[in-house]
Amino acid sequence: MAGLSIALAIIVIFLIFVFLNKRRENAEIALFNEMIKAATQENATEVPITKKKLEILLENATTLTSLKDRYNVYLALYLAKSTDGTDIDAVLAKHATTQSIHPDIRVILIRDVLGKRRNPMVIQTLLDFSKSTNEPASAVAAIEACRFMANETHLQAFLDVLIFTPNEQIRKAAEENIITILKKYKANDAFRSALITNHNNSPSDPVKHATLRIIGMVGGDQAMEIIRTNLTNPDIKTKIAALGALGNSSDDSAYTMLIDYLAAETNLSHRGLAFDAAIKYSSETKQNPQAAWEKIAAQAKIQEDEMKLINAIANIDPHPWAFAILENIAKHSANDASVTRAERAIDYLEKKKAVQGGAKKED
Repeated sequence: MAGLSIALAIIVIFLIFVFLNKRRENAEIALFNEMIKAATQENATEVPITKKKLEILLENATTLTSLKDRYNVYLALYLAKSTDGTDIDAVLAKHATTQSIHPDIRVILIRDVLGKRRNPMVIQTLLDFSKSTNEPASAVAAIEACRFMANETHLQAFLDVLIFTPNEQIRKAAEENIITILKKYKANDAFRSALITNHNNSPSDPVKHATLRIIGMVGGDQAMEIIRTNLTNPDIKTKIAALGALGNSSDDSAYTMLIDYLAAETNLSHRGLAFDAAIKYSSETKQNPQAAWEKIAAQAKIQEDEMKLINAIANIDPHPWAFAILENIAKHSANDASVTRAERAIDYLEKKKAVQGGAKKED
C-alpha cells in the first residue's frame, strides 16, 4: 500500500511538472506571437520588450527553421524597445558574439539587427569580436555594423583593423568605415599623422593602397604630395589607388590635380580611371559642384567620356547648369549616340524638375 502511494505521488508530481512546463511553454508562445504581431503590423515603429521577451526572441532567432519566421524575429529585435530597463543592445551584442550559433544567423544578428539599431555603445564589443573570431564573414559583418554609428573617435580603431588584418574583406570593410566617417567628420592631426606614417612604412601593398585611397580625404600638403608622387608610379594598382584618393577628396586642390592629370594623360585606360574619379568627386562635393562638373565636361573628349558624364548628370538635381552641360553635348557632340543620350537626359531632368515642384525649363 505504501509503495502504491509513493508511486501515485511520483505520477502526480510528474503530471504537475508536465502541466506547469506546458503552461510555461504556452505562455512563452503567447508572448512570442504578441511580439511578432506587433513587429509585422503596418508602419510598426517599436516592439515593447522585457528581459524575458528578449530571451524568447533570441532563442527563436537561433532555432526557428523557417526563414520567414526568423526574419520576423529579426524585425522584432530591430524594433525592440525596453520597458524594464534591459539594455537590449548590450544583450544582443553579447548573444551575437559569444553564443554558438550558425554563422549565417550571427551575420544577420550583427549586421542587420545591431547595425541598424545604431547604438555606438556596442562598437567596442563588435571590434573585439572582429579581432578574435575565426569566422571571417562574421568579422566583416561586425565591422560593417559599426559603419553608420561610428564617429571620428573611432578612426584609429578602424585604421588598426585595416593595418593588421590579413583578410582582404575585413580590410575593405574597415577602409569603407573610415571613408564613411571622414565624409561626416574632419580628420584630426593625430589620425592624419598615423595614416601617413602607416602608409609610408607599410611593407604590404594592399595596406599601402588602402591608406593611399584614404589619404585623399585627410587633406594637407603632405597628403597631396604623396598622391602626386604616386600618380606617376609605374605600378598600375598604385596609380589606381592614387586616382581613387583624388576621387575621395573634398579638397579643391585635389580636384585641380585630378583635372590636370586627366588633361595630360594619353593612356586611354588610365584616362578612363581618372575620368571616373572626377565624376565621383563631382557627385559628392558640396564646395562648388557647378565648377566641378563644368571642368570635367571640358575634358569629355571621346564618346565613352560623354556617356559617363551624361549618365552622371542625369542622376543629380536639375540645376540650370546641368541642363547647359547636356545641351552643349546635344548640340556639339560628333557622336550620334551621345547626342541621343543627352537629349533623353534633358527630358528626364525636365520631368524630375516638374516632380520637385519647379517650373519647366522653358518657363
